[in-house]
Amino acid sequence: MFYVEKTVPYRFRQAVREGILAWNEAFAACGLQNAMVVRQQTKTEFNDLDPEDVRYNFFRWIVSERGFAMGPSRVHPWTGQILDADIVFDESMVRAYLREYELSIKQAPRTFFSPEVQRLWREHPTHFSLGHALTKSATANQWDSPWSAPKATHCGLGEGVNHQLGMGILALGLQQDALRTGSQKFPQEFLDEIVKDVVMHEVGHTLGLRHNFVASTWRGLDQINSKKRPGDICSSVMDYNPVNVAADPKQGQGHYTMQTLGPYDHWAIRWGYHPSESEAQKGIAQVASAQFAYATDEDTRGPDPYVQRWDLGADPLVYAKERFALVKRLLPKAVAKTVGKGESYQDARRAVDMLLYDYQGAALAATRFVGGQRTWRHHLGDEGGRLPLEPVADEKQREALMLVCKHVLAAGSLDLPPKLLRSLGKGHWSHWGSNDRSVPHSYPYLDRVLGIQSWALYGLINPGTLARLLDTEAKRDEGEGLLSVPEVFTTLSETIFGDLLDPRSFSGKGTVLEPSVPTTQRNLQRYYVGHLINMCLEGEGGPTPAAARQVARLEAKVILASLQALLEREPDHPDQFSLDPYTRGHVEEVIGRLKQALEAGYRLGR
Repeated sequence: MFYVEKTVPYRFRQAVREGILAWNEAFAACGLQNAMVVRQQTKTEFNDLDPEDVRYNFFRWIVSERGFAMGPSRVHPWTGQILDADIVFDESMVRAYLREYELSIKQAPRTFFSPEVQRLWREHPTHFSLGHALTKSATANQWDSPWSAPKATHCGLGEGVNHQLGMGILALGLQQDALRTGSQKFPQEFLDEIVKDVVMHEVGHTLGLRHNFVASTWRGLDQINSKKRPGDICSSVMDYNPVNVAADPKQGQGHYTMQTLGPYDHWAIRWGYHPSESEAQKGIAQVASAQFAYATDEDTRGPDPYVQRWDLGADPLVYAKERFALVKRLLPKAVAKTVGKGESYQDARRAVDMLLYDYQGAALAATRFVGGQRTWRHHLGDEGGRLPLEPVADEKQREALMLVCKHVLAAGSLDLPPKLLRSLGKGHWSHWGSNDRSVPHSYPYLDRVLGIQSWALYGLINPGTLARLLDTEAKRDEGEGLLSVPEVFTTLSETIFGDLLDPRSFSGKGTVLEPSVPTTQRNLQRYYVGHLINMCLEGEGGPTPAAARQVARLEAKVILASLQALLEREPDHPDQFSLDPYTRGHVEEVIGRLKQALEAGYRLGR
């Protein structure tokens, strides 16, 4: 029995009630009718009950500036019986306010990288450019081992819902011109669905269920946004699902979030709560069925690209493509959707940063396919079971690599309209809940772009990814294709340097106003070259696998030779091309750095 605290706003009480009672369907299948009961606390009814009293289970509503939700419970230490459970829901989750994203873009979500890679950041803080930024976080070391991981009751759904709500409102604004972030004219259906989804998720925790981060891959996006509009857009409410916004609403818009329990939730409740042990065990034979797939918090730190937070649909790459397209459609409209007449422009800056953060998330999700491996929990003899490890098909890895190259690493992929950049003013409000005073007046566009590009590039060529690419060579069957380490480096070099690697085809007369190589691309080239140099100078025992380090050295030689040939060719063909001061200085610097690195020797300790 749950008591809904009187602090819950009237407009959301029905959604909260439905979210709690949704679990009755699963219990009814076990023969337990009306297992979940909801009572509403008011000024006159149940007013004497204290939410802190262990005898009562409460749904609580609090107010803060940090959106979160949690479903803690107390269990009997010997039997595991759940004695008491409460759900805490923060009001700011249902306000589409635009938080600060500056540090989020610079530091990137650490959940995209394995504990081994994160440990390298701490052991080599200056070796991996920008990687050391995460070690400054007070929580950077909290997941060093499974024993120090957050408890099963910890839930970060609320923090993500803040971002998803903002993205959802901006996306809906494309369909409804009158809708504007901050106007409070949000569709009630939209907010009700989000509240109900979060409530179902947190109730699941109180019932003993852990997160299931592979549940989002059960249905394809075309099925989710079909005319049937299934209420279970994934197989479990225990995943972290983004707000579902159809790429083309004219073709159909499904539910924004989960509106009913998924098949996995029914299956888990049957196993855990059915009065008959024999009946509960019957479902175990179906463990290998796709609708019952399970992967929880620690699995997101593994190599499986299908086990992720905040993705949706059977193919995460399809979702990433749609997210790239959505952000690019929204960016030019950021000012119109966030700033009204008589208002200042700081919300436009926050909206652009929010969109870029989402763009970065799609890119990092795609990078996990390179060197990716499916992981399965099936046991020997399970019907339809698979082996524990299964390398992602080479064509899928190659698709992900090209997707990141096209939308993140290629020249011009992150260009923004000049007028938009001039509109991104800072806020000037100074109070305990604002960091406006620490925000620079000028919008650091180049810093934002490099932050997105460098983290995506790092996701493709960090030691962990390179090691898995090499391991795949041994794990693939004879005749199967392979995305090799040399192919990855060659593809990246061709994308990042473009025509600079082919002096014969390079043409154009750059100027100071229109340099041959844009500033954003020069920044990325410097970062990439720096990464290659770091790998070349590692020596034996370094974090990068030896074979990958050797390939990186070869790639550095190719870049050096191409840039030298470019400078040698310029005087002989002044009518075809000439390098502007920015590009010439950049090319000469890269040549100098590569020469020093390739000619460097090793000095043994005394």
